[in-house]
Amino acid sequence: MKVKIILNKQSKYGLVPFNHLNELYNLIISIIESKYSIFEPIIQPYAKNAKEFTFFTFSGIKGFSKVENNALNFQSKKLSWVISSPVEGFVDKLLDELFRMSAIKVGDILINPIQTEVIPPPNFHKAIKYLALSPLVLQKDEQTIYTPESEAFSDKLFETTIRKMIQFYGDSLPYNHMTEFQFIPDREYIERMKNQRKDIVREYDTVKYGKVKTYLMPFVLYAHPKIHEFVWDTGVGDVTEEGFGGVDVLK
Repeated sequence: MKVKIILNKQSKYGLVPFNHLNELYNLIISIIESKYSIFEPIIQPYAKNAKEFTFFTFSGIKGFSKVENNALNFQSKKLSWVISSPVEGFVDKLLDELFRMSAIKVGDILINPIQTEVIPPPNFHKAIKYLALSPLVLQKDEQTIYTPESEAFSDKLFETTIRKMIQFYGDSLPYNHMTEFQFIPDREYIERMKNQRKDIVREYDTVKYGKVKTYLMPFVLYAHPKIHEFVWDTGVGDVTEEGFGGVDVLK
């Protein structure tokens, strides 16, 4: 289930760090831990506690903004935030708790949820072009930088995806039918970023895993429809629970 939350910006002025995924992750974990009796039946099949639960992802806060002092100054009063998970009931319970909060602090601004929109899933066929809502992590412990066009990049991403799917589906996963997998980055986007001297590979701090290498670009993924379904709800790559790897479909 993937949901867009429409947010009201209460603050007239305030800056938000470019990387505020850590703040949003800590917010989600604090909600789960404070209401653990509600969340425990939902996450217990997958994790022993809130911080071990990894089957969800989210975007950063989105809205019209200007760069100021190496941070985001949101100009629009209405902002948005996307949260998704394949675990039944998780997003609904999280939304219940978020809507009980009168204000949520992110960076220097206060926001509150006012509306939700369920984002319908696409038709899951073999090849889908994705827009990255946030950078993806190949593997949390991988410090080597791989060229996105390389076979090694696809192989690493496949390893991560199948490992997570086995953790989620267990023995019911038809693994033998899912070996076809290819990641094809948008080469025009990569060239455009090079010409603008912007990096598609960056290092981010995480809450649980220290520094990780991330990649940001649109891409086409050739894979079994079941993999696409999992990626849609859980994100692509590793460390998705901290906001990495969220995707939307490019029309």
